[in-house]
Amino acid sequence: MKRIVLGSLLMLAFGAPLAASQAVDDEMARYREQAAKTERTYQEGLVKERTRTSNSLVVAAKRAAKSEPASADALWKLVLQLDDMHAEAREYFAASGKLNAVLADVAKLNKAPLIGDGQVTVAKKSEPKIDMSGAKAIRVTASYDAGYTLSPLKAGTVLIFQYVSGTWSAANEGADPAKNQNPDDEKSDAGNRMQLFFLDGTNQSTVLATIPPGTLAKPFVYTLDRDVIGLSLRIANRGGLRRINFGNNNNGPNFLSSYTGDVKYLVRIVK
Repeated sequence: MKRIVLGSLLMLAFGAPLAASQAVDDEMARYREQAAKTERTYQEGLVKERTRTSNSLVVAAKRAAKSEPASADALWKLVLQLDDMHAEAREYFAASGKLNAVLADVAKLNKAPLIGDGQVTVAKKSEPKIDMSGAKAIRVTASYDAGYTLSPLKAGTVLIFQYVSGTWSAANEGADPAKNQNPDDEKSDAGNRMQLFFLDGTNQSTVLATIPPGTLAKPFVYTLDRDVIGLSLRIANRGGLRRINFGNNNNGPNFLSSYTGDVKYLVRIVK
């Protein structure tokens, strides 16, 4: 009889905390599930309302452009506050060379606090999806010179780059495919990134930007601050071997190059 009573007491002593712990875990799991569902509903509603308001502003801006340019500017600027990658709004300001200044103002405005009910809170803004509709697929070969050349472009033109596929290297004398790297992978060498550059009147190379890794998930956006003829793309490494004659001239020239591979990107040009 004493043993039975002792066993019952031990079950009560240790069983209750275990049951309570399980109940807490279950409640926390329920909370996390409901919180995630609420957040999804909030984000979906936010995107829906932002799109609705943005579309209304676009209609008003286009109407105002005919007779009230100042009002049109203000309306298009509001569109960019809602979505700083809005293609039509960017095209509108790019046409007058104002895009960079307007985007700087929008960035400041979007960082400003919202005042309400005596409290200060920071506006929550979901990451906008960059529009790549109408983008052109290009293949850029690994080369000391230009791997691909774009058409002449005016100041204010917006260029959007997104990695698709391919690997390359500027230091692969044996042309071993295993030594080529993906320029969109942050673990790849900096020399295997892609550069945006042009040649000036003296044939000197001016690098405008190095396209960072991660563009497959988030395309890279660059706005030209000058008119450019011969805007080109190439692998970043300038120290590779190229066009070195090592053969018998009687048999024709032979060239050694450590530049191997090619990469494919989507490029959208917003003029």
